Amino acid sequence: PYPKIAFDLNMIYWLPLRRVWRIARSYLRQVFRLEPRQDPGTPEFFKEEIKRGTTALLFLVDEKGFSQRFVHSREHPLVTLLQAQQEMGRPIFLVPLTFLYELKFDKSGTSAEGPDTRYKDDVGVFTKIFLFFRYYSRTSIDAGQFINLKDRLPSDLTPVSLRSNSLNLSEELLQYIDRQRRITLGPVLKSRQEIREIVLDHPDMQDELREYADQEGKPIELIRRKAKGYFDEIAGNYNITYVNVWDHILSFVFTRIFDRVQVDTAGLVRVREAARRGTLVYIPCHRSHIDYLLLSYVLLHHSMHPPRIAAGKNLSFWPMGYVFRNSGAFFIRRTFKKQYLYSRVFSRYLQTLLEYGYPVEFFIEGGRSRSGKMIIPKLGLLSIALDTALSGKCEDLIFVPAHIGYDHIMEEQYYLRELGGAEKKDETFLQMIRAHKFLRRRYGTVYLHFAEPISARDYLAGFGKELLEDKDTRRQIFMNFSHKLIHAINSVTEVTPYTLVAAVLLALPHRGFTASEIVEAAHPYVEYLALIGAPMMDSIRDLDTCVTRTLSDMEERRIIDRVADEDLDEETFFTLEDDKRLSLEYYKNSIIHHFVPAAFAATALLSPGRTTRMTSQFLDAVAFLRDILQLEFIIEERGYSPEHLSLITDFFERQGLIERYDNGAQPGLAVTQSGLRNLPLWSNLTTSFMETYWIVLYSFRAMKDKSFTRKQLVNKIKLIGIKLHRRGQIRCSSALSPLSFQNALNRFHQQEIINIDSSSGEDIYTLAPENTAWPEMANRIRSFLSVT
Repeated sequence: PYPKIAFDLNMIYWLPLRRVWRIARSYLRQVFRLEPRQDPGTPEFFKEEIKRGTTALLFLVDEKGFSQRFVHSREHPLVTLLQAQQEMGRPIFLVPLTFLYELKFDKSGTSAEGPDTRYKDDVGVFTKIFLFFRYYSRTSIDAGQFINLKDRLPSDLTPVSLRSNSLNLSEELLQYIDRQRRITLGPVLKSRQEIREIVLDHPDMQDELREYADQEGKPIELIRRKAKGYFDEIAGNYNITYVNVWDHILSFVFTRIFDRVQVDTAGLVRVREAARRGTLVYIPCHRSHIDYLLLSYVLLHHSMHPPRIAAGKNLSFWPMGYVFRNSGAFFIRRTFKKQYLYSRVFSRYLQTLLEYGYPVEFFIEGGRSRSGKMIIPKLGLLSIALDTALSGKCEDLIFVPAHIGYDHIMEEQYYLRELGGAEKKDETFLQMIRAHKFLRRRYGTVYLHFAEPISARDYLAGFGKELLEDKDTRRQIFMNFSHKLIHAINSVTEVTPYTLVAAVLLALPHRGFTASEIVEAAHPYVEYLALIGAPMMDSIRDLDTCVTRTLSDMEERRIIDRVADEDLDEETFFTLEDDKRLSLEYYKNSIIHHFVPAAFAATALLSPGRTTRMTSQFLDAVAFLRDILQLEFIIEERGYSPEHLSLITDFFERQGLIERYDNGAQPGLAVTQSGLRNLPLWSNLTTSFMETYWIVLYSFRAMKDKSFTRKQLVNKIKLIGIKLHRRGQIRCSSALSPLSFQNALNRFHQQEIINIDSSSGEDIYTLAPENTAWPEMANRIRSFLSVT
């Protein structure tokens, strides 16, 4: 219910004339003693109204109210509320409300009394009226966690204890509102010059500069000049004017190119609550250049302070680099290798942002994922952030994993070219000018989901001080935390109609299909997703409509083709040509983490030349697949546990794909005739990745007694892969991606199958002579591929 009582709030100018006349008449009658004087500000009146259940509005900071209490000794309304609560059985709830009309962020000043960190509330009445009419459409009103006064009654109900409790309640509510304002307005803004002095004048930074100068044998002045240059290259320069300009631009652009931006409001509420406990660090997945613009846009429109964003140095080109820098971006080089001084300045800068409470955003994957799935996390920025938390320089860091998904990715054509082997081109101003062509198309819906925020303090508290002091152990702890963030992002990745149908189409063993065949194949996928609790769009529940609309969309985008048929009684027949499959791989891969354990289980069950397999053999095959492809899929440990694999085989059994048997020695699994037909719909989901690794292993025979640079080796592998594809030995064209080849090479380097020598400044690859197990590994992978 809306409030009917408001202390010290003059509403006379906003009331109807008839009501004003009644009030004036009442006052006149009281003046001439024609009726008893009634003062609605008295504790007795207020107490009686509260007992009747009347909702009231109290101002915690109010000049007139303070004067009434301080000068005229009138009780604080909170004291009256406590007295009323004492006499009532029903609880009274205090609800802190934060009103913000103008998102004008505070800046620190340099007065003789020191920085002024207060929010400016002491504005005149006309200024308040002006702000209201100018910004009322963007007013932010936050209703916070209520306080039950029954739980706050003092044990001794004396006037002194009631006043003391009222003061404590007032301070608690003010602190809450202050924290809430900081969520919306952010911490007190410091100028770029102030941040520079804080970073470079820090005693630890000065010690590091002197130590580095001694090691290099160079004058300290030269080292300091270089450090200042690095800071200027890195640091952002947050300017609210640029943020407001971006708000207007993006409102126009997003309306033009997207059907809607679907925000997980329940998740955002959890993020807002978590922001009261520490500094926010946003960790979204990285799919598009739109990602960082979209997240800041959504936060701003939900009255939360936009973060400072770690952007690649490739985006610092003129003039957009200047614009991005003033919009809150700070820039980072692709690698810190052999750049000690740069790394120290960057680390100190990021630590300073976190220490002063600035929300930060960075992409844990490093660059954008060209494949659609989450890629192996980079530890650089995460390590700096966690080291800051460990040092105790900030209250806590609250990590916010987020998934940003698109019905259609804007950069799709660029990704397809890069997956085909084209070199990635650096961003330029000319590219920005050409980007207007993206405004000519629509890209469906954008989805933004937030996982449960993760406290760094709570996570690190589970490890002993000795473990965290050991460098190698600490790195492993940080790596485990990065995987925890990836798992959190995966857990909120919603399955959309487009991604589901893309997965089905790529799993089919043939190029032609009808809508009913897609529906039939999609049913077990949907049942499995429901079984494991994967998030799905509600529209998927009506599979017939979902598939029909998605196929129509794919046809319109010329992904699939309709086969003309004059017989109207026949169901429409579609085809998916090989050159279009790659564009669907991206969307399938965005949800593949939900299916990987089941896909591995199906692959393990489809043993070449046999339809039965002992349980131990089944588990061994799954472990082999998991090990060889561990750099491709970041799956939680429990996803491969015996319990989860048993859940998968139980599901396959209910689907009629397998049967269990026990011959008295050891239980096993037998694939049914239905399983031989339908298990490939599951195993085919990961076939392209297995084919990639087999191509790389097959290519190692060309490396005997030879050495290659990375680029030479990748090109060699691709040529061999193309030959295998044209011979029909490789089914998926997506298996020929140079980016996937590099991932496989990294895995085989971990397994010491190949050596990498970086002493010459360029990575040189050779086959490790002491490791001869790779041919057997290649044969085993090939044996799985022969049944898919």
